[in-house]
Amino acid sequence: MPDAQTWYPRLGRRGGMLLLMAGLWAYVGTGIVIGPVVEVPGLIHTQWPTWVRVGEWYVAAVFGIVHAWRLRDTAAWALLLLPPLIRAVSFLWGWVVWLVPGGEAGYPRGLWAAVLYLFMCGTVLLCAGWPDHPPRPAVAREGEARGGRG
Repeated sequence: MPDAQTWYPRLGRRGGMLLLMAGLWAYVGTGIVIGPVVEVPGLIHTQWPTWVRVGEWYVAAVFGIVHAWRLRDTAAWALLLLPPLIRAVSFLWGWVVWLVPGGEAGYPRGLWAAVLYLFMCGTVLLCAGWPDHPPRPAVAREGEARGGRG
């Protein structure tokens, strides 16, 4: 089994952040599984089946874990951005609907909830733009050594 000095240079800070965020995203997805199913009329994401809401968090978490040690991790960062962005838009929509008189019930705390998810999006964007220092070494994988794609 490799020690920390062997695997950390391959992981890097970006990879470490991918693992931390993947853990948080899996935690949020698990909270949806074990929590009560609540449908709020003004919130779009609560109208989706539970498996879809859980799946979006888990798929992003799995991609974050898998891509943490890869040199090309753009797909993982993009997928990590989607679940909180969907929530932020949904909560903002619920708040706007609440502001408009005579429409749907909406969600009066939507702006407050959207801020949390917007901060999550900002964290993902900030970390996705960080260069690794020192840069992760290019380790030839079996497929790349034969001229295949990584």
